[in-house]
Amino acid sequence: MIDDSDPLNNRGMHVVVLNQHTGMVMAQRVFDTYMDDEPLIGFLHRVSSGRIMIFAVKVSNTNGLS
Repeated sequence: MIDDSDPLNNRGMHVVVLNQHTGMVMAQRVFDTYMDDEPLIGFLHRVSSGRIMIFAVKVSNTNGLS
């Protein structure tokens, strides 16, 4: 559960990767892309082809996306 009492807590791009056959969660990460999107880009490059990815944003964080 995410603590919403502080709007900057867990801010950023939330990514969940699911197995396309079983629906099992393969990975989940939160990336604060306000200043740097390189960690997010690196993570996305490592996700196996065919996986289902779900994205959600907590607090607008598009300033740092290239």
